[in-house]
Parts: sequence; C-alpha cells; structure tokens
Amino acid sequence: MQQLQGIWVADNTPFFSDKEPYKKYVIEWKYALGNTSIVGRLYGITENGKEYDFWQFRQYWDNENQKTMLNQFGYGNIMGRGEIKSIESNRTESIQTFSQPDGTIWKEKHITLFLENKHSTTSFSFIDNKWQEKQTYDWYKQKTTSQEKTTSKIDPSLIENFPEFLQGTWKIENKETYEHWDKLNNNTLKGFSYKIESGQISISEYLDISRNGNETIYTATVLNQNKGRSINFKLTKSDSTYTFENPKHDFPKKIVYQKLSNTEVFVKVSDGNQKRFAYKMIKQNVVKTRNDSTVSNPNYDKALAQKLGADDNGMKSYIFVILKTGTNQTTDKALINKSFRGHLDNINRLVEEGKLIVAGPFGKNDDNYRGIFILDVTTVEDAEKLLQTDPAIKAGLLDIELYSWYGSAALSEYLEASDKIWKVNP
Repeated sequence: MQQLQGIWVADNTPFFSDKEPYKKYVIEWKYALGNTSIVGRLYGITENGKEYDFWQFRQYWDNENQKTMLNQFGYGNIMGRGEIKSIESNRTESIQTFSQPDGTIWKEKHITLFLENKHSTTSFSFIDNKWQEKQTYDWYKQKTTSQEKTTSKIDPSLIENFPEFLQGTWKIENKETYEHWDKLNNNTLKGFSYKIESGQISISEYLDISRNGNETIYTATVLNQNKGRSINFKLTKSDSTYTFENPKHDFPKKIVYQKLSNTEVFVKVSDGNQKRFAYKMIKQNVVKTRNDSTVSNPNYDKALAQKLGADDNGMKSYIFVILKTGTNQTTDKALINKSFRGHLDNINRLVEEGKLIVAGPFGKNDDNYRGIFILDVTTVEDAEKLLQTDPAIKAGLLDIELYSWYGSAALSEYLEASDKIWKVNP
C-alpha cells in the first residue's frame, strides 16, 4: 500500500473521444484512519480543466481471510469488491465483482506492473466466459518539484496554498457590485459576480477555482462575452497574494487577489503592462462582537433555519444536474414533442413537490449542454429516481450528469415570488 501513496496522472490522449472527453486521469491515494488502509479518488480532467469524479477506493488487509482487498464505489450505488494478489515481485492482479441496485453483476480484472515512480495498468472485462483486454494506462507519480510526463516545474508552494479565504460574499468598495464564493470541497470554490440594481440581482460572471493535482485554475465565464466560452487562468504564485495568468488571452492576462486582512481583499486585473484596473472588496455580514457563544448572527432565525434544513453555516447539500443532448438521435417528431411536453410537465410537478429548486436552459454552446436542475435531495440515488420520471430523459433525448452541490439552504425561498412574476406559461 505504501508504494501507492500520492498523486498519479495518466495521459488519456490515445483514448480521447466524445464518450471519454478527458485530457488526463488522476488518482489520489492517502492513508485512512489508523494507517491500516488507504483510500483513493479517481477523476478525469477535461481540456478546460474541469474535474469529474468517477470512483472512490479503499484498499486494506483482511485479517480474517489473510488477503489484500479492494473496494470501490461509484455513482448510481455501483459497488465493486475483490482481492489483490501478487503474481510477481513487481506485478499484481486484482479481480473484482461489481453490482448495481437492479441486480446487474459483472467482473473486471486489472494487472499492474510497478516501476519506480510509474506503474502500468491493463484492464480486462469478463465476456463470453473469457477475459478480454481493454485499455492500458501508464500512471506517473507526481513530485513537488517536477511533473514527469505532464507539466514543467511548479512552485511547491502552489500545492499547499488554496484561497479558501474567499468563501462568503464580498462587496466592491463604493459600488453595488459583489462577488460570492462557496467552497464545494477542499479543491473547489464556485463563485459569481453580480450587481444589485433597483433591488434586483443581475449576475454578470460565473467563477470557479479548482485544484487539479498540483495545478490550480481560475475559470471565468463572462455573460455575453467570448461567445459563452470559459477562460482559464493558471495560478503562478501564492502566499497572501494569488496570481492567476493566461498570457494568450487578450484582456485580462493577469488576475491578482491580495488578502489584506480577513475582511479585505485587493483585486488587480491587467494585461501585464499598462492596461489595468483595481479595486478593494469588503467582506459582508462579518460579526465583530458576539453576545452568544453559539450564535454569531444577530439576524439568526432558528425556526426558519430548521424549516429549510440549514446547517450552522446556513447551507445544505443538493444535487446539481447538467442536462445534455441525449444519445437518442431520433427524428420522430411526435415522440420528441410528446417527450418534451412531458419534460416541462414533470418540471412543474417536481417544483410543486418541493424537489426541484432551480431549472433553466442554456444558450447554444459547443458542449451540447441543454440546461440545469438543482434538486432538493442529498444523494445521487434519490436524484436518479426522480429524473427517471422525466419522459425526455427516460427516452434518451436528454442525458444527465449529477454532482453533489453545497449551497444556501434559503435557495427555495425564491419560489414563492417566482410564481408571481410570469405572464405566459410555457
């Protein structure tokens, strides 16, 4: 188990396709509680730097049966379990049995050759009573000073530092312009910029900061700019100042967040030369004094928080759904019309049942993204059950991607107002 510790990266270029649109795969292994087992996470990274989780692993020594075992867990409550055997001094074989909630069972095998700072893994499927080889990946262990086969030298400080201090809502000094950031996990911050005009919120930009292995990427998607495309900026320096750069972009080429204090941030945006602007942001809703050791918010409404299922931070877990063009490319207009009519009816039903909090379509884009849902459920399994009541999804006219999402528990409060502002029902 010790030789697996760390971060491993495999190039997916030979297998890149519409069904497998990942630039590389990453596995992170670390010791679990008590250092008697290791846990892992496998995810893919797209060309624009987005992460997509696939599997979680646990490898451990089974004291009762005197075997090394590997368990893994994926979306849809898929589970795999099997033994890892040593077949040579530097080669292992693992055979796992996988199962789904519907009773489907299948087997897969992996043979791994271990070398210094590298291992090669070949996968096999058990079909027609024999093992059929699928793919081979070379995994390279990442170092703090250089990245074999992946990237050039990286400042080791970038591995440790991540701008978690951005969590919360920030107001640009002397303007009604804001940035809000939520922490989804230890590697991801999601945010957006907005203005308040005549009491209404107008979103201008969606933001993302994601740490992928030793790289941290700042992604900005400005509405009505760049034809809807996201622009990536790579973290090149971090201490109390976080510098993100993209030399190939016209403007900006550099975005800098400088932490002045826990409540003040100075932001500089420039082309790296003379063209630039800067501003200070002040953190909102910061309580300077505490009269109660358990409640720091003077506006706290306990009854409302309990009603909405809020945690101590006023947040809760949801399932975020991306709807994509489906694999069913039928031209049957009757089926298409019936399915999408049912799609809209199903949206209304889920809203009435309090299960669907946010729904809306995307504009035209190169990723075939059609729209989003935010479901007021906490597990992917519950979300999948709800989504199978959608005729367009069930017919394969729409495909879905599901993600756990952590957001404000007050999100559903806008629904009452939303029913008062539409003039024409679609």
